[in-house]
Amino acid sequence: MIKTIQEYAKIIMAEDIDGYENEMDAHATMFPIAVVMHHIMVADGIISEKERNLVVHYFQKEFALDEGETYALFDAVAELGEPLFTHLKSIRSKIDVKPAITASIFKHLNDLIICDGCEDSEYKVFEKARAVLT
Repeated sequence: MIKTIQEYAKIIMAEDIDGYENEMDAHATMFPIAVVMHHIMVADGIISEKERNLVVHYFQKEFALDEGETYALFDAVAELGEPLFTHLKSIRSKIDVKPAITASIFKHLNDLIICDGCEDSEYKVFEKARAVLT
């Protein structure tokens, strides 16, 4: 059974036998998810310690990143400033017709919203993501 989004990404994106492309695709999936999480975290103007801890745990579990790597990823996302919908479409292309993966992403996004109190601004970002991904 597939246990992580990374494993799923490696399976669906298998294009070569040496695994190099698979590893790149796992990272290609990781970045758009980080963008969506970043948009939720900054929507209320406050990035709480609970939110930070939750994303560190998520990226450690799903993509084997340590705390420093996760912070570096989110720093890169913050500097990029790309529109949310660009990344939602990228996620959608990778998880299309895979409801279990979509549900897992939504669960983690929801956990991020409620970990420090549910703010309307964060929920609006979640709803935008839901509209594109479902």
